Amino acid sequence: MKEVSLRLWHRQLGIILAIFIIIQAGTGFVLNLGQLAAPHTHEQDVHEQPSRMSNVAITIHHGGGIIGTLYRLLLGAGLVIQAFLGILIFIKIRSRSRGLSVRNQ
Repeated sequence: MKEVSLRLWHRQLGIILAIFIIIQAGTGFVLNLGQLAAPHTHEQDVHEQPSRMSNVAITIHHGGGIIGTLYRLLLGAGLVIQAFLGILIFIKIRSRSRGLSVRNQ
């Protein structure tokens, strides 16, 4: 595949994935921030109910049933494809720059 095509695919996929990565990372951030704000102690017998914001973040981050599972699998596969395309672009740039440096000597 030509470098121009690789860059086009990499850019378009990145734009699409960015939205979903922000959602996943944002909800994960909210969930972890809530755990840091109210650390768990073993002495607490009363279990507090999560806040409405936490419930929404949990549903988005972990929920969705089979559709949510497929969403997370596709997001992970998209990230792997992005990394692979990025590596291919890097290899093409590096081989091109090495070819130029050999010709200039």
